[in-house]
Amino acid sequence: MEAIPVTHDTTLFRFAANLPDVETPSGIIVPSHVVVKDDSCQIAREYTPITYSKTHFDLLVKKYENGSVSKLIHSLEPGDKLEMRGPIETLPYEPNVVEEIGMIAGGTGISPLYQLIKRILRDPSDKTRISLIYANRSEDDIPLHNELQLLSSKHPDRLRVYHTIEKQRHQERPWGQGTGYVSAKMIKEHLPASERGSSAAILVCGPDGMIQYVAGAKEENNSQGPLGGLLAKLGYQERQVFKF
Repeated sequence: MEAIPVTHDTTLFRFAANLPDVETPSGIIVPSHVVVKDDSCQIAREYTPITYSKTHFDLLVKKYENGSVSKLIHSLEPGDKLEMRGPIETLPYEPNVVEEIGMIAGGTGISPLYQLIKRILRDPSDKTRISLIYANRSEDDIPLHNELQLLSSKHPDRLRVYHTIEKQRHQERPWGQGTGYVSAKMIKEHLPASERGSSAAILVCGPDGMIQYVAGAKEENNSQGPLGGLLAKLGYQERQVFKF
């Protein structure tokens, strides 16, 4: 295992593993997640690997001062072991079921969406287009920024990425994209419209507060809950939206 800093509070953790090839029919299902448990307090958390390979997988983990599992992971040293369960399928996905997928991500909530983006783009038979709104604190706090830029440059007709940040830290550098929280205006301009019906889907992943604001809160048992927030106001239907 190794730990690679990504932003001031987010680290990529690489775990050694013996895994089946994700490209084969019997391989790992994508998108999928693992469950990490902190035995000291019997709390478990789900994390979505951003990369699977035969020899390792990578977790993108933000450190929360009140988060026992995230603090446990950040305390690990190379060579330490961590008990996990999975991978577990997060969302059943079939190519070409919809024409376009709109995605809204906040911070490390990009992980399952990035996993799915890579799956779609590496499949030449999958013609699904992807539009992503990605919200972060500042231009210095964008996990996977370079990776997303590379993918959108390589597949400009299939992947469009729009960034929005709460505050621009470097006024001397032109930003050129969004500022502030995800808004109805951003959704209308950058994601497939609600009127697209069954030809479009919207996926949302991020902090609980962001999910509630954008799409309505999930239930305590982690079920989807009623659609609310900006997406409901814009006319989207529950069957069009999935909250990670």
